[in-house]
Amino acid sequence: MEHNQQLNEIAYLLKKYCYENDINTETGEDLTQLDILLTEIKDSLPRINLEFPEPFISTEKFDLRMPLKYEEAKRYMIKFKKHFALHPQLSKVFHIKSSLLEESIKNNEKVIFRLIQFDESFELAYLANGEPLRVDQELDRLETINDLSTLEDNFDKKIGKELDKNLHYLSNGENLNNTRKITINYYGNFDGKDFEDHEYVYLYPALIDNCSKDCNHQFTFIMFFGDKPSDSGKIESLSPDIYYDTFQLCPPNC
Repeated sequence: MEHNQQLNEIAYLLKKYCYENDINTETGEDLTQLDILLTEIKDSLPRINLEFPEPFISTEKFDLRMPLKYEEAKRYMIKFKKHFALHPQLSKVFHIKSSLLEESIKNNEKVIFRLIQFDESFELAYLANGEPLRVDQELDRLETINDLSTLEDNFDKKIGKELDKNLHYLSNGENLNNTRKITINYYGNFDGKDFEDHEYVYLYPALIDNCSKDCNHQFTFIMFFGDKPSDSGKIESLSPDIYYDTFQLCPPNC
């Protein structure tokens, strides 16, 4: 079953690549480009290690404020993994020490992240009272950003371009600009949450998979709360609450 799923994902990626690059597969032209793509698949797939969290405590009882059921959340994450199998840079799970966000949470304010590229890496800029701070999740600290626009521009030109191309493809050319800023409302997500010092906010990359939503196919995060991951990256415990639905997903220049 796993083998068949991998073949289906590769077939999908080939179709998508041909669409994006106007490759005519019926006449046999541009086969060199397909050879290049197959090499990229071979080289890239082993490096991707995006694991999905399993049900944590109970899948029957969820916080009723703004819940997303586990199976739906998993579908969103699987959709992301399928579409970005060749882009391990985007397949990053953020674990942010809760105390780093206290400037917003303790003041009952929104938590706002802007997507940036820092030293070739996909990173988050947290806006605390409008001041951009880079989230250094390895050292559990926030770093001052002196030139946010440059880091955003780096993201737009490289990593963000892949997000835009995928949204353009899935929306049949209707939507051109994917997410660049994510706003998480305090109410419905953080209110009533009393973080312990050891708790972290986890953000898993995902794609909206709901045709009834205007933001269908857009990049988003699935949010969990849990303890710090071990040195091996394993997460010992996560809360049963899953959030995403009230996030405001904004395109560039918003």
